[in-house]
Amino acid sequence: MDPPDSIQVETPPRSSSQLEQAPQRRRRGAHSVELILIATISFVILSLFNSEFIVRSYSVQNVPREFDSPNPAAWEEGTTATDSREREQSRESVLENHPRGSIHRIAFITFSYVRHNDTNKLFNFLLPAVDTWAAPLHDAHNTTFNNPNEREEFPLYVVFSNTSRKAFEDICTHDKIQIPPQSRKLCRRIHPIYVDCPEGRWGESPCCKQQKGLVEIFGKNYPLYDWYAFFDDDVYLRKEYVATLLAELQPPDFPMAASPYSQQAKPIGHGRKTCGVGMKQFLYPWGQPIFYSRGAMKMMEKGYRANSLVSQCAAFDLTHDVGNQVLNWMYSLPMATLPPLLSLPLMRGDYIGNHWVGREEMRSKTRGERDKSVESWSFYGTHKKWMDPKLKHPRVEQLVTVRKVDGYKWYPNVTGFHQTLTYELHGDPQTWEEGQWFTMQYSDCMVHVV
Repeated sequence: MDPPDSIQVETPPRSSSQLEQAPQRRRRGAHSVELILIATISFVILSLFNSEFIVRSYSVQNVPREFDSPNPAAWEEGTTATDSREREQSRESVLENHPRGSIHRIAFITFSYVRHNDTNKLFNFLLPAVDTWAAPLHDAHNTTFNNPNEREEFPLYVVFSNTSRKAFEDICTHDKIQIPPQSRKLCRRIHPIYVDCPEGRWGESPCCKQQKGLVEIFGKNYPLYDWYAFFDDDVYLRKEYVATLLAELQPPDFPMAASPYSQQAKPIGHGRKTCGVGMKQFLYPWGQPIFYSRGAMKMMEKGYRANSLVSQCAAFDLTHDVGNQVLNWMYSLPMATLPPLLSLPLMRGDYIGNHWVGREEMRSKTRGERDKSVESWSFYGTHKKWMDPKLKHPRVEQLVTVRKVDGYKWYPNVTGFHQTLTYELHGDPQTWEEGQWFTMQYSDCMVHVV
């Protein structure tokens, strides 16, 4: 997907009085050159602001504080978690020493697979990821980390199906297969989550891995994070930048999600199973990568345990990115837009990362078989490019608020689900009993469309 067009800003015209103030002794030709130079410099400066920093402002005051979506979570600025369960209180303490905006307050979660006869994902995606963007520390050129307790310091959670367990542990845990010492060290940065899901790249498998992986990390004895990020294993994230942006949104107990505005808002569903075309309340962003607040996880956990995401993916014949759109829309979940995450080779200072990293087949498809930039599409090549000072991300206070450009929107209250037969029969998913999930079928969401 190409980046959105820049907004053109005209240089303010100079008044006749300003022109008359020029010294009369200058020749007319020199005077014209001076004006052209000033106009050019002004245009360049304004263009920089409109191409490099055309992203919405993320300061809390620009995010609505009140929502009329069903059962909004009550919160006040400065409060901490309202859930008083002892388990959550003890898990809160894990994050006490990490400041607001720390990467340690976000659970970074991907999914993948490993087989004894197919280790491509491990050696070309997962290990390079934890040695580049997901490494605990960065310096100007590469990653350095000397703490022997690496995994606990900053883990990358990877959701595997149970079929990958033996291969991953034989290679990374039990030393049954000979691998280089550096690879062994990088293995310790991966925290595997094993779930009972079918194996596959599209459809039920990623939907199941997201659903069960999030429940495992949120519901078990892991730190109670502020945010839960779920994304494909070919994604490169600028995690420090992302953490800064998320910290400027609502307090983490507020139920909401965030997604790059490059995902854009589209009609619910995809392909032949798309509903509400042309209806504003049936527009909602896709979700890959998706960032859920702690409050959103509290709200959606019961549905996840009732197989919500897998059920909706199956009903609409979707994979997880559009499946997240359908499920979040059913919850009327407020969604904030973050700066773009676009597929390689597109990069810009305000982007939060890239997709298709390490995907040789996508490089060949988009760049042609003669393209020799194989290394630049790897995690190491991509990381080297992002470490270029020219691509340094802007400070939050530099981000420009954009209110009239498609895709740069805050979606505070999308209630199109209330126009469906599923809502008419069963009400809001938040009110459904434990273990219940009433799957919205494609035909249900078309019932009230005029």
